[in-house]
Parts: sequence; structure tokens; C-alpha cells
Amino acid sequence: MATTYEKSATQSPSTLPGVAVRLSALRRQIKLWFVLEGLAYVLWSALALAVASFLLDYFFRLDLQQRTFLLIASGILLLLVFAQRVIRPLATPLSDDGLILEVERRHPELAESLISAVQFSRVRDVNAMGVSPQLVRASIDQGTQAAERIRFGSIVDSGWLF
Repeated sequence: MATTYEKSATQSPSTLPGVAVRLSALRRQIKLWFVLEGLAYVLWSALALAVASFLLDYFFRLDLQQRTFLLIASGILLLLVFAQRVIRPLATPLSDDGLILEVERRHPELAESLISAVQFSRVRDVNAMGVSPQLVRASIDQGTQAAERIRFGSIVDSGWLF
């Protein structure tokens, strides 16, 4: 989902409230996915570190200072993994356009009608563009109607979770 990331603040398609609500729900679902996947990764890392720590202690008979160092190093490593796998993805904003493009990639029947509708809905003065207002309105209506028939959440691969 490399195309969904954007550095600037996300823009909400104000004239398409149904799409905006569904994008907001999709954004929450993706953030929840980031948290669950990141925590699972941290849990597996903690388990691997615990097994490695046990084996090192068992075979080498570590003294208290070495065990303390191993515990502190493991804790720091888990914090780094948590920051990389949970905090960093949550801190990265997801753009509306990127999410819509992912939805359209997953649902080729949309044929870019949804992204066109959202981008046309942001235009304030259609006449200045030299485009027919009726054509723009029809494009927006077509994209909105096509979006109502699909499930936005299908772009999240939650097969192992549910």
C-alpha cells in the first residue's frame, strides 16, 4: 500500500459525505490492522528473545551482570521493534486519494470513476476549467453510485485475523 501514504494532511471530499464516511471507516480499519499486526510482530520478537535468552543462560551459565545486560538489551530491542512496527505506521497519515486508488485497484469494475468523482467534487469553479457542469455532476453521481456497491474494507487483508 505504498501509494496511500502522503506527507501532508488528508483532505476529506466534503461534497461526497457518504464516501468520506466510508474512507474514515477504512482509515480506522487500516490503523487497527497496523496495531494488531505490529503487536503480533512484537509478541513474536519477545518470544524469540526469550528463547534466545534462555538458551544463552542455560548453556553459558551467565552471572547477574550478564543477565541484567541481556534483559536491558532485549527490552531496548523490543521498544525499537514496537516503535518501528506500531508507532511509525500509526504516525503516517493516509491520504484519501491513496486509499481510493487502492480500493479501485482491488475493484477494477470502478474504472477510476470513484477517484474522478472525488477529485471533481473538490473543484470549486467548474466553469473556469472549461468543462461542462452537467458532465462533472454526472461523473460525480456515477462514481458515488459505483462506490455504494462495493466494500471499501476489502482492501485490508485480514485473513489470518478473522
